Amino acid sequence: MENQNSSIRLFQLIKNKTNEQTALDAVQVLQNAIKEEVKSETAIKFKESKIETSDKFTVLTVRISDVKTELTEKISSVKTELIERISNLKIELTQSINDVRTELTQRIDDVKTELTQRIDDVKTELTQRIDDVRTELTKSINDVKFDLIDRINSSKIQTILWIVGMSIVQMLARYFFK
Repeated sequence: MENQNSSIRLFQLIKNKTNEQTALDAVQVLQNAIKEEVKSETAIKFKESKIETSDKFTVLTVRISDVKTELTEKISSVKTELIERISNLKIELTQSINDVRTELTQRIDDVKTELTQRIDDVKTELTQRIDDVRTELTKSINDVKFDLIDRINSSKIQTILWIVGMSIVQMLARYFFK
């Protein structure tokens, strides 16, 4: 609005000194010159802005590249550190597993030895008991055998005596009852 008021005042000032057509032409020339100047200034500002944006983009691209490189290096460093830690953990775990395996093998061997000793002790004790029972049974069998032999011999003698007695009774009966 102020530009329009300025144009009107300029038109009236030139019209007072010249005619209306000249004033109108002068104002138009002046407006066209201002428009061209504004266009030129805008183009210059646009080019400067474009160059500034391009520079900023270039700086930003360089910075992004630097950050990318820095991040790649950090990631590589962290990766290397993690691989080293994992390797150390693997070594520790392998050592722990070997230690546990050795300890378990030792315990198993100890238990095996203890069980073998107990089995041998039980076997010896059972063998001794079996021998004791065998000896006792043999003694008892021999005692029963001798007792049976004595009884059989006693029965034989009694049978012989009975037969002899019956024979004598038969002979006496024949002698007396004839």
